Amino acid sequence: MESFIDAGAYGFCPEASGRDNAAALQRALDQGGTVVIGRAGAYKLARTVYIGSHTSLVCGNGVFVEKFTRKGRSPMCCSTRAR
Repeated sequence: MESFIDAGAYGFCPEASGRDNAAALQRALDQGGTVVIGRAGAYKLARTVYIGSHTSLVCGNGVFVEKFTRKGRSPMCCSTRAR
């Protein structure tokens, strides 16, 4: 049975800075397997994160991830809505 990795357990949360979130999400992704962002909210990222082989990122309902840079912000594709 596959286990899931909660990105929140690594410090990934809507209240965190883009830098802290990028580091936290990368730590979770580096574990491999299925990483879940389950808590609804808007999450900031200040840099690119890398998803390695045999690793998946799953976003729950109401999760929005935006990459913030010096030039502004750009929405990313990690958002879902309940049906």
